[in-house]
Amino acid sequence: MSSARTVAAVLLVLVLCGGTDALAADRLRHVLLLNSYHNGYRWTDLLTDAAKDDLLKRPDVRLYVEYMDTKRWADAASEKQTADLIKTKYLVPDGPVKGLDVVLCADDAALDFALEHRSSLFSDVPIVFCGINDFEPERISGHEGVTGVVEDYDFSGTLDMILSLHPETERFVAVGDGTKSGKAAMRRLRKAAATLPAEIGIGYLDNPTLGEVEDSLAGLRAGSIVLYVALSRTRDGRNLTSDESRRFVAAASPVPVYCFWDFEAGTGIVGGRGISAANQGRTAAGLVQRILDGEDPGWIPLARNRPNPYVFDHTPLARHGIDEALLPPGNIVVGWPGSFYAENWPWIWSIVFFLLVEAAFVSTYLVGVRKRRRLEEQLRQAQKMEAIGRLAGGIAHDFRNLLTVVGGHCELLRKQVEPGSDADNRLAKVGTAVLQASALTRHLLAFGRKAMLQPRVTNLNTIVGELADTLQRIIGDDIVLEFSPAQSLWNIRVDLSFLEQALLNLATNARDAMPEGGRLVLGTGNLDLRQVRAGVEGLPPDRYVTLLFKDSGTGMGRDVVQRIFDPFFTTKDVGKGTGLGLAMVQGFVEQSGGHIRVDSEPGRGTAFTIYLPAVDAPAEHVPAPVAPRRDVQTGGNETILVVEDEPPLLEMLQDTLQQLGYAVESCSSPTDAIEIAEKKNWQFDLVVSDIVMPTMSGPELVERLRQHQPDLPVVLISGYGGKSKEWSGELSPRSAFLLKPFSPDALADKVREMLDSSTV
Repeated sequence: MSSARTVAAVLLVLVLCGGTDALAADRLRHVLLLNSYHNGYRWTDLLTDAAKDDLLKRPDVRLYVEYMDTKRWADAASEKQTADLIKTKYLVPDGPVKGLDVVLCADDAALDFALEHRSSLFSDVPIVFCGINDFEPERISGHEGVTGVVEDYDFSGTLDMILSLHPETERFVAVGDGTKSGKAAMRRLRKAAATLPAEIGIGYLDNPTLGEVEDSLAGLRAGSIVLYVALSRTRDGRNLTSDESRRFVAAASPVPVYCFWDFEAGTGIVGGRGISAANQGRTAAGLVQRILDGEDPGWIPLARNRPNPYVFDHTPLARHGIDEALLPPGNIVVGWPGSFYAENWPWIWSIVFFLLVEAAFVSTYLVGVRKRRRLEEQLRQAQKMEAIGRLAGGIAHDFRNLLTVVGGHCELLRKQVEPGSDADNRLAKVGTAVLQASALTRHLLAFGRKAMLQPRVTNLNTIVGELADTLQRIIGDDIVLEFSPAQSLWNIRVDLSFLEQALLNLATNARDAMPEGGRLVLGTGNLDLRQVRAGVEGLPPDRYVTLLFKDSGTGMGRDVVQRIFDPFFTTKDVGKGTGLGLAMVQGFVEQSGGHIRVDSEPGRGTAFTIYLPAVDAPAEHVPAPVAPRRDVQTGGNETILVVEDEPPLLEMLQDTLQQLGYAVESCSSPTDAIEIAEKKNWQFDLVVSDIVMPTMSGPELVERLRQHQPDLPVVLISGYGGKSKEWSGELSPRSAFLLKPFSPDALADKVREMLDSSTV
């Protein structure tokens, strides 16, 4: 009896110690993810990663991934190799897998393969599919144990969105390839295009070569829109990555390019709306798990994925002059320029050094007398902001001169190289950098309260309501956003882009003040000071629209509140804030004629109240951007006098006008200009002059020249955006203004416009 018990105990130990692997192996479930495309293809990688993340959370799942690579190899021999590989690796009775529990087919080629080889490879294996184009139930008719995820694309809605942004559109040009997915997408587009207005045409580049794409798109002009459908493989057999394909089409097209697929930023495409590959993978993985848990796949209904929100790229939006205020609600704009600090830290630290030296001097001088210290502190603050404003304005002016030179020569060089060449692409990147640097100057001027605002009459309720989704994404799901709009809210007149940026800055600060979550309350209201004048002295207008921005965060002490709008002051950790955001908000609000107030106590949250002057005018409709007319003859043979005190810029202006055929007399000072005019008997067809120059301003020079030639047309140029001691900001008759930086084409158009107006 004892020996029998000993044997039983030994066997039990063997089972518990050595036999656990065998038991675990019996419980393993084997899933094959069969991809239609290849590793490195963005859609495939996103879908695969999402499916892996979900399935591999289960300890009983072993996931195997195979790639059919049909974007590049779609012949019968390749299909046979795939069948042999699957049979060898997964269906050998004595192999490591010993059969499959579920096959997950990603995209059309994989599903078609699985259904065609169902009897020989997957006769008793459930099939889950995703990523299928133009799915119809008949496709899986007669096949038991098949379910999947259906893609819902919105081609018609995307076309309507494009027409709302470009109401002048006369023609679409669609680019698609000969792959199975490309043909399916083209069929879907043709169905959607059938509902377009009769006056709008559409052409199709079906399975073109790269040369045909370049030739077809190069001649497009304003009124045309390019639709990117697919270009993974060209007719002559060239394979392109998704990134290469989109960049090529965008670079070849002089007009905006839109897509219907999962959006890729940085490729030059303006925007699009598509199905998320990651959502497809996650949803399909969920169906696989339901089968593994015992559900009959024949009774699992097909799942559907709705399209993503519209996604747009900031750089091509700016390149084609598309107003972001016109984008559909709920859109996402990506690809914004780098952070202010990262791109400008040398300037910032130069200013910091200047302020530290000044602060040390003032502090040393005022020690000992408390009252005098308080008065001097107020003086120091005023001087500091004035110094920063002057410095920001000066930097912006110098930047704009440099950017005009760089951007001008870049555009002139692009006209001399082959479109789409390596040199052209590199020059295009330089042009993009010039646009980003130009946007930077706007931030500097806003910081110094010298920005050239473009105000429009609008309603604050509308702006906050449209921005609510974006604000919620910024603050996160653990913070509740509440918006309480006032009824019959008065209108205001502000620059919409600066207002939206101010709200985003305030939302970011509120999020950082509530690391554990909380509430953010936004409220609007009307304030009539004629009724409540007591206690609010110092606000010049009688009526204001107010915006309350209140969080339930940690709050601030009195010492922090007193410095909250100081430039470079921040309570955040190193690397998490520059202290510029609120200073820029205050600069914009005050330049708009308003005021901003902050109330806060430790542990009781913070409330910002913005006061903006009310106006009686109705809200303005923001017009769609109008593309420049390139059919106008911009050259000529007239004689033009150019006056600019920056030699590199003078050279660029002279080269541009001479290439257009004009006779050019140029000089770097107003004194030299008058001497040249005397020698030429005061006979010029037009004058191009900088405004800010030594000894004499541009407007003063024009006044001297018009004493001898009263009808002389003039184009004034400047890096400053508004009034200055040299210029009132108002244009005299037969005068035009160009803000630096400007392109050679913009200069050519303005010069031709003024010359033609002088002959009418």
